[in-house]
Amino acid sequence: MFAARETLLALTLAGCSAPTTLALGDLAPDFALTDANTASASFGTVLGPSTFQGGAAVWYFGHANCGYCAAQFGELDRIADDLAAAGVALPIVGVNAAGLDAYNDAFTDGRSLPWLQDEADVDAWGAWGAEWRDAFVLDADLRVVDKRNLTTFDLTDDANEAAYVEALTAFAAAGAASAE
Repeated sequence: MFAARETLLALTLAGCSAPTTLALGDLAPDFALTDANTASASFGTVLGPSTFQGGAAVWYFGHANCGYCAAQFGELDRIADDLAAAGVALPIVGVNAAGLDAYNDAFTDGRSLPWLQDEADVDAWGAWGAEWRDAFVLDADLRVVDKRNLTTFDLTDDANEAAYVEALTAFAAAGAASAE
């Protein structure tokens, strides 16, 4: 507790502010990171929010060494497959925290969603103020239209999954309409 206060005080005295998470309506900062998932169609490609500008996209922030994060990413992967089968175009992209790249292969095994590896000099997590298991939905203009933390909004719960799929379908439709 005291260490956190001291850090915040040091940042304030240095003219900096502590990172804050993106809120609804905020413009998401762009970044460029490489897809580390060998099973992803975009493996090895540099991606970022601007890659998907013009349509809605989901951004999930997880740790590749976290079993719960992996379970939620697996649910997102399955949801993406279900949405695609229903004709709903909505990219879902995961972002691993910097320094955890050694766990990427095990984390992405059996999953096809892009899994971007954050880097200290990019710090997508910091730029967005992301916390473990945050899922942001961006609209066609890269503004945050939905933010949920999948720690409390567990996608393995059937009611949560159904509500999220309904919301994602609506966001995808709105993104497609704005792209026309």
